[in-house]
Amino acid sequence: MDVDLPNVPDADLDPEEEFIGPRLPGTYFKIIPHPNSTDPTSSIIPLGSSQPISSTDTPDRFSTTSSNHRSPWFPFRTRADFEAAEIVVTGALNSNLTDKLLDGINHSWCDGKSRVTIENSRQMQQELQSARRYGVGFQSASVFASYKGETHEIKFEYRDPWDWITTLLDDVTLGSTSIYNSVRKYYCEGSIVQVYQERVIDEPNTADAWARFESELPEADPYPHCLLPLHFWLDEGLVTKRITMHPMVLRPVFQPGNIRNTSGNGGGVLVGYMAAVCDPSDPSNRKAPETLEFAKYKMEVYQKVLAVIFRSLKSRSRNGEPIRCPDHVARIFHPGFLINSLDGKEAAYFNACRAALANFPCPKCLVSKADLHRITSSFTIRTSATMKALASGKTRSHNWDQIRPN
Repeated sequence: MDVDLPNVPDADLDPEEEFIGPRLPGTYFKIIPHPNSTDPTSSIIPLGSSQPISSTDTPDRFSTTSSNHRSPWFPFRTRADFEAAEIVVTGALNSNLTDKLLDGINHSWCDGKSRVTIENSRQMQQELQSARRYGVGFQSASVFASYKGETHEIKFEYRDPWDWITTLLDDVTLGSTSIYNSVRKYYCEGSIVQVYQERVIDEPNTADAWARFESELPEADPYPHCLLPLHFWLDEGLVTKRITMHPMVLRPVFQPGNIRNTSGNGGGVLVGYMAAVCDPSDPSNRKAPETLEFAKYKMEVYQKVLAVIFRSLKSRSRNGEPIRCPDHVARIFHPGFLINSLDGKEAAYFNACRAALANFPCPKCLVSKADLHRITSSFTIRTSATMKALASGKTRSHNWDQIRPN
């Protein structure tokens, strides 16, 4: 028997109900890696979830070693030992005060129930010495600069930034969070047909600068070349109530913000203090030429100190350095400074310009002193390439020259 089915107008069909097949979430993030990425596969992250639908970053890519099972307070025997050592170090306690503190903790204060196993200042120093082997130590250096016909030696302490960087790249616990390539991130709506898309920039690797610099790196030969971006911070500050110094801090931009902006593993590290430049004269009695001479002297000191601290990055920024990462992929890393956080005075010394005394006073661009009032105008960015071009009469520049160490 034949049965005639009623005719249903096409307009009455709901596309969501008519569609048969896999669907995307209603709202999601779409991640598109840089073409030079070792894994160019795009990923979809449903809103409300941090797990990509399409991703090759599975846990078994990262080896599990015994270091993963160490206690967070390793190499101290107990957490109480670590916290006691932290009090001694941050409080700068001498041996007598340390002995009194430990005696109270281990005996009268806790009635023998303390979890601190360190008994005296000698053992405390042994524990601290053991812990120092797991961090990048400071080393001494000095530079020479001339002022008013006299040569001055400036001594300072610093950490080698490349030694610190390699500890992060080799760290299995940071392997799954390391960012090796830039991406484009989009907020999208529509489970069957995408009806809305908006670009999202929430990390440095989602912005344009990282991608531009990455595009200038050599192609895989056979190992992939990766930008290793750093955040350099320098500012004047009080380290005690009476002593003002200029701490220099590096942060790994190749780690996400919730890791690099902390003081724990993968966070920022103090690479040293900018040498304090003593002023032998009274600044209020100086004439203009003397003020300029001292400014040039201070700028020379800054540049020489920075050259020593970052000399381990100079050739590596151009040629790269191969390192096998925790995901068992060998990559060639090119370190560079993607972010510089400096105030106006420090920026002038950092960029080797004379600030207010210069014909081109801005540390960021080459705006003439006569054009400072033109706040809506754009001027050539002050980079190593543009400064060399000014000196040689050439004008061509490259993006990569903006961030690599000179």
